[in-house]
Amino acid sequence: MSISLPPRLLALLGVLSACDPRPTEAAPKDEVTPLPVTAPPSDVEPPARAVSLDAVRVLAADVADLQGHPALAEMLLREVATPDPWSSLVDWAEISTRLLGRAARQVHRLEHAGPVVAFAATPDGRRIAAVSSEGLVRVWTIGGDTVASVDLPGAHGRFRLIDISRDGARVVAGGGVSEHGKAAPVWLWSVEGGLIGELRGHTGSVNDVAFRPDGLAAATASSDGTARVWDATNAAPMAEFKVPRRQTPDLWDDMASPWASVNRIAWRPDGQQLATGDVDGGVYEWTVGREKPTSTMRGHTRDVTALHYSADGERLVSGSSDDTMRIWVPATGALERTLELERGVEAVAFSPDRSRLATVSATPESALVWHLGFERAEPLKGTRWPVSVAFSDDGAYLVTADTNVAVVWRGSGFAWIDVLRGHDAHVFDARFTADGCILTAGHDGSVRVWQLDLGTRTSDTARLNGRAHSPDGARRLVGSGRDGEPVQEVEGDRILWGAPLGEIDVAAYSPDGETLALASHEGELMVLRGRTGELLQRWSLPDRIRIDTSALALRDDGTLAQLALLDVAVWDTNGQKIAALHQDGGADGATYYEGLAWSPDGAHLALTTNAHDVLLWRIGQPAPERSLRLVDQGESFLDRLGALAWSPDGTRLAIGSHGGYLFEYDVASLRPLARSHVDPLQELRYSPDGERLLFVDAVGADGTVPSVHDPATILDALWRTNRTCPDPADRERWLNLDPEAAARDHARCEAILACVLGGESAATCVR
Repeated sequence: MSISLPPRLLALLGVLSACDPRPTEAAPKDEVTPLPVTAPPSDVEPPARAVSLDAVRVLAADVADLQGHPALAEMLLREVATPDPWSSLVDWAEISTRLLGRAARQVHRLEHAGPVVAFAATPDGRRIAAVSSEGLVRVWTIGGDTVASVDLPGAHGRFRLIDISRDGARVVAGGGVSEHGKAAPVWLWSVEGGLIGELRGHTGSVNDVAFRPDGLAAATASSDGTARVWDATNAAPMAEFKVPRRQTPDLWDDMASPWASVNRIAWRPDGQQLATGDVDGGVYEWTVGREKPTSTMRGHTRDVTALHYSADGERLVSGSSDDTMRIWVPATGALERTLELERGVEAVAFSPDRSRLATVSATPESALVWHLGFERAEPLKGTRWPVSVAFSDDGAYLVTADTNVAVVWRGSGFAWIDVLRGHDAHVFDARFTADGCILTAGHDGSVRVWQLDLGTRTSDTARLNGRAHSPDGARRLVGSGRDGEPVQEVEGDRILWGAPLGEIDVAAYSPDGETLALASHEGELMVLRGRTGELLQRWSLPDRIRIDTSALALRDDGTLAQLALLDVAVWDTNGQKIAALHQDGGADGATYYEGLAWSPDGAHLALTTNAHDVLLWRIGQPAPERSLRLVDQGESFLDRLGALAWSPDGTRLAIGSHGGYLFEYDVASLRPLARSHVDPLQELRYSPDGERLLFVDAVGADGTVPSVHDPATILDALWRTNRTCPDPADRERWLNLDPEAAARDHARCEAILACVLGGESAATCVR
């Protein structure tokens, strides 16, 4: 990889020699490998401070990656305040994806006869339709490595809208500019049988087209103030919905049309209703067979520019040029929430579970992920001018179309995974297929198919609500126990044992993996022997906490810690309670426990609360001894903390959030070691050697990041190769070092820089 830097800065920093990811021989674990430097010419001037600090962060990320700490490298990259000194988003993205690993590869390039202006695809991505700027509609059918195409005949006009039915059998295209006072045509085809016919009736230009989910009907929205539904088998009209203009005599005279131009349409996922958004800001839901809207949703003060149902059809989000986004309950017409943006909304997308909303506005760097349960928005940092956004079917990932590239993100935002490059012109749309591929369309006359390699997903049958893995990762507990289903322990593809233990809410292995504990929805706690399933102990909980168990932690000696919101109970091997904590909830009754984990020596329990406290409780003491509050350390973006893990040597504590933030702390000093971002977590543990953090995300995928013992070793390597010097305060904030260490390193840096600029060789100055 080549990095584009100003020549004088390149000479001063010696970037290329510092960033070679292929050391000739492995360095001992506890030693730092000196990296070569390049002596600058004598006429080099000191670089500007802002550029120096960004450059040193990127260099630090390279060294961190070279030293085997990509999580820290990713953290450092996110601290870069500006794309400078990188010449473009693509250059910066190239550095990030080199550190994180390539996630996508292009598998198909579908060529069109002219620039593509619109495209559509079946959910599985096997059939794709696109229209060129000259009005030619082409359909590709993908079968493994083979691609067949057909141009749909018999129509005329320059279309700008297209849709394909979910089964891939039919295509509708329209939306051209009206000519000679006549509405531009809308045409309907059978992919296999040719032209079905023209959809006749609109007297104004068509603004949107969409097939009903069953593919047997199509809807069109027009500036003539109507939305119409057509029989997709014969092009016959089925329904006409007239959208009334808002009564605003100050704005419209007596000659104005009584109907409002319809901008957007969206079918409810079950196909029972159709939603419309109009130029007056009105949002309506309609039912075929009824003339009047079944639901009226008003609140926008300007035209509706985006409209999208949630996957369950229970919510409808509308975006408007009035700089707001509104979430509605269409069954009642009630407004659930209003979200404000800096500029009008161009595109919106609900996550499948309705917990997040992704938006793009009509302004640069405008892509956001709204975490609706936590009242916060996460910017997709580094975007240039995004124009579309879409979630994957499992909600784990996002894709945005952005200038000449598409960018793949974690579904909760914050960190990108890869940049899809190859289009030679503007990329105007990108979306996922059901199997996780990505489709991109650009004005360069191509639609491209990308294959993602994002790890193996665990099937639904292998999940447990709060499922557990043995510490070595070889065994796992599967099955929920619902409806008499057996709970099983499996190793690879082999079932070790199975038993009908009731509906299981949560489970945990002991640190040595020899035993495991389960809590049932019926209010029982169980301890079983690993590999055999032998029941060692079983007892019922008191009624007060009978079905509230949310976490378990099991010691090697069989002592079991159980978490139930406000209460933590410790039980011995006979099922007798030997210690307990009760959270009083605070003045508003809102404080409760969320996660717990035994220290390796079994003396302490680490606990998290919904107030972002991390507590260390020595068993036998009436209250926790020490407390770490993450929000006091600037982690204002935090959501709920839940997953906890101790390193095998007890020196480090890892903390995971439901939103996917992952922290690692030194236990003795409570000094932060690293922060990274993964997908939302449901399980977290260290590898047996303590070198890596292993996690299971919310959709059941396994992942890992390196454990960071101490950034000081990485900084030492960095300062051997780099002679730019951030201010001590910047450096302390940047890597969470103590002030004395930051000042000491800053002084050393300044001395090296002065030596080099004084004409000495770099090698001499570094020594």
